[in-house]
Amino acid sequence: FCPAPGIARSGWRIVGMTVWAYWRDKFNRFDFFIVATTWGPRMLGLDGPVAKLLPAMRVLRMFRVLMAARRASGLRVMIIACVSVAPHIAQIALLNVVLFFMFA
Repeated sequence: FCPAPGIARSGWRIVGMTVWAYWRDKFNRFDFFIVATTWGPRMLGLDGPVAKLLPAMRVLRMFRVLMAARRASGLRVMIIACVSVAPHIAQIALLNVVLFFMFA
C-alpha cells in the first residue's frame, strides 16, 4: 500500500487551509499523525520490530469514519444499524460453517 495519497491529501489541505487552520481541526491532526507514523520510519531509515509494526497503524484510519459520524446523522444511523445486526450475522455465519462441515 502506497501512502502517497495520504501525504498528498495532507499537503493539499495545508496549502489550502493555511498551517494554523489545518492544525486546529482534530480530524486533520489525527490524519496527519497516522500518515506520519506509517511513512516516517521509512523516510528516516529506521529498521527494527517497532518500525515494522508502525504501518499496521493504518488500521486506525477506520476511526475517521466514526469521527465523521458525529457530524453526519445519516452515517451515524448506518453505523448503529450495522453494529446492532452484527450478532445476527455471526449466528448465520456459524450456521453456514456447521452446514459446510455437515455436508462436506
